[in-house]
Amino acid sequence: MTQNQKYRASGTDLSFKDWIEMQKTMGSVDEKLENNESDNANFSIDYKGISGKQIAIGIGVIILIGVGIWAYKKYKK
Repeated sequence: MTQNQKYRASGTDLSFKDWIEMQKTMGSVDEKLENNESDNANFSIDYKGISGKQIAIGIGVIILIGVGIWAYKKYKK
C-alpha cells in the first residue's frame, strides 16, 4: 500500500506533507520506501533525448501542416 493510500485511509484532517512528517516521527514510514515513491513521481517520457513536450509539439505541427494541405486542396480556385 502506498503512502498516499494510507493517508486517504487514515481520514485525517492534516495535509499530506504534515501527515508524512507525523508518521516519520512515529517511525511508521520507511524513508527508503518514501524516496523510491518520490522517484516515480518525477517520471517523464524521454525517447532518445527528445522530451514528451517536444514530441507533442512535433505532432501538433504535423497535424497543422496536414490541415493546411487539406484546406488548400479543398478551397483552391
